[in-house]
Amino acid sequence: MDEKIMGLKKTLVENKVIIILLLASTLFFAHQHTSGVSWDFAVYVLNAKYMFSGGQYFEWERPPLTPTIIFALSFLGYKIAEYAYIIIVSAVFTLACVKISDSASIDKNIFYALMLSPYLLNYGFLAGTELLSLSLLMLALATIKERKTGLFFGLSLLTRYMSIPYILLLSAKRNAKEIIIALLIMFLLFTPWMFYNQVQKGHPLYSVASHLILNLQGKPEGHHGPGLDSLTIPTWLLLAFGLAGLVLKYRKGFNETDYIILGFAAITLLLYLN
Repeated sequence: MDEKIMGLKKTLVENKVIIILLLASTLFFAHQHTSGVSWDFAVYVLNAKYMFSGGQYFEWERPPLTPTIIFALSFLGYKIAEYAYIIIVSAVFTLACVKISDSASIDKNIFYALMLSPYLLNYGFLAGTELLSLSLLMLALATIKERKTGLFFGLSLLTRYMSIPYILLLSAKRNAKEIIIALLIMFLLFTPWMFYNQVQKGHPLYSVASHLILNLQGKPEGHHGPGLDSLTIPTWLLLAFGLAGLVLKYRKGFNETDYIILGFAAITLLLYLN
């Protein structure tokens, strides 16, 4: 028992920066939630009630994972479940940052601190799914050489349909069999949701189609996404430091992990601009 306590103390001391950042960011997210709940977040709660508790309102263009998690926590009461969801997602994000930093051989404390940018803190839970989707994508990247990467990619898609383009990163496996297995895992994860769509609306991909149609119709004519003038000063500074780091890394030589992360960044930038 003494050895276990000593081991726990050692772990806490070694990860004190991570723990402090986790507690601080989670408290911020919880406080932010008490200040006002966005319509998007509220809809995921309503979807959870509709799917599992006989609720009266439902939006089909919303993916199912967030409502499912909220329902799983609803034994605490739906209001408390919202905060429990925030705590769990914040912890998953921390785990994802540690896994990514380990796989890329970078300092986990610095990486996690940089990831907790003002943008992420302000928008991570704005619609209820952004931070969870990002966390699952990061776990997928961290396990890209393992079969469970298909699990994380699949869960990310069930959190946010716009994660679909990131499936291209499976090409990093360079093994057709492993890619097929990952895609099969993703398909199996989607099966219950497709069955629900088929039973309720007569088409297995009704929710996905509704989401895509809504996004296409919601864009004004001639819309080309945000321009460079929409970037803030902190964003320009981060881009400058990022470019400088990229040049230094290029001179030392890229490894496979670097190319995967660059691919992730490129897809994210294209999605943002569109």
